[in-house]
Amino acid sequence: MTDFNIIWLTAEDISEVTSIHVSKTWVDRRKKALLTNKHKKVKVRVEKDIATGYFWLIDGFDEFKAYESLNKDYTIPCFVSENTSHLNRLLSILQYLVMTPNSQTIDKHNCITMIFELFDKQKEAYRVIENDTGLSKKEIKSFLFHPNIPDEIKTDENIKRLKLLNEIQKLSTYGVTKEVRDFLSYYAVQESKNRLTYDQLDVIRWMITKTNGFNDLPTERQIFLLPFAYQFEKLLIMQFQYYIDAADENEFYKKFHLNGKVFAQKNETNPLFPH
Repeated sequence: MTDFNIIWLTAEDISEVTSIHVSKTWVDRRKKALLTNKHKKVKVRVEKDIATGYFWLIDGFDEFKAYESLNKDYTIPCFVSENTSHLNRLLSILQYLVMTPNSQTIDKHNCITMIFELFDKQKEAYRVIENDTGLSKKEIKSFLFHPNIPDEIKTDENIKRLKLLNEIQKLSTYGVTKEVRDFLSYYAVQESKNRLTYDQLDVIRWMITKTNGFNDLPTERQIFLLPFAYQFEKLLIMQFQYYIDAADENEFYKKFHLNGKVFAQKNETNPLFPH
C-alpha cells in the first residue's frame, strides 16, 4: 500500500498530467466555500517525481481547479506519494475518470490515447488498461476515437485511420465547424485512392490559417472550397507550368543573359517582386 503524507502547495507548484474538465458551476460554488471556511479538507492528491521534482496531480481535480481560481499564492493541502511512472499516473487518472459518473468522454479519450502512445504494441496497451480499470476492449476502442467523430465511423476497420480522424477534430481549434469536420472525416475513410491524406489535411490547415474569412462562409460554401485546398499542390504546379509556358510571351518576364545564366529581369509591374 502506498504511504501518503500531507504537504501544502500552491497551484503553480502542481503540474497536470492531462487536463480534466470540471464544471464551472461546481468550481464557483467550491471557491466561495474555500473563502469562507477556515477548515480545509484534504482532497487533492499529488505524486512527487523524484527525478524532476515535479508534483503531478493524480486526484481531486475539481478541488484543484477551485483552488487554482483563487489567488495564485493560496496554499492547497495535498496528499503526496512517491514517484511511480508516467504510465501509472495515467492509469490512476483513468481509474478516476471511469469511476466518476459525470466525467467527460473527451477526458477518457485523451487519457487512453496518451497511454497507447507509450506502447509499441496495441495488444499490450489493451491488456494493461483492461487489467487496471476493468474497461473492456470494446469500450477502450470506443474511447480511442475522439467523441466528436460520427459514431458510424468508429469501427474496427477504421482503427487504421484513427490518428488522421483524431487530427481532423483538432481543426476545431481554428474555428472549423463540426459539419465541416464530419465531411472531412467521411472523406478520410473512403475506400478510394482519392481519400483524404495527412498531407492534404496539413494543406487544409495551412490554407485556413493563412487566409481570412473561411469560417464566415456558409457551411456548404466551405465544403465546396475544401477540394481546392487539398488539391492545392496540383493547382500550384499547373499554375507554375502556365508561367513557364508563357514566359516568352509574358511582358512580366523580360530575360537577359549574364555570365551564362538566365535571370528574370525585375519589372515594376511584376507581381513576383515587391515594389
